Amino acid sequence: MVAGLTVDHGWNRPSRSRVALGGEPTREHEDYANVSINPMPQDVNQLQKALNAVCEFLEHSQRVRITIAFLSPLGLGLIRVRTVQERDQLVRNSPFNFGQNHVVL
Repeated sequence: MVAGLTVDHGWNRPSRSRVALGGEPTREHEDYANVSINPMPQDVNQLQKALNAVCEFLEHSQRVRITIAFLSPLGLGLIRVRTVQERDQLVRNSPFNFGQNHVVL
């Protein structure tokens, strides 16, 4: 080692690297929503029919576009709308009166 120099192991030095993130942020399924109906159909064979009726009702009454819907153990079903704004609209305006004795949540 040359006279007058010291060894610095770098433990007390500030970090000198930089990180730049680019591109689109990852999607976290913000355009999905759970749909429930109260009272829930008792016949398991009627669940898909009820989900289809609820989706049609939401598309006409709330003017949203449901791109996919399938049965879910968390409620009647899980639906996907076109945008996060449409999902927020459904959440903001719920619950909905569906028929004479049903409420869509």
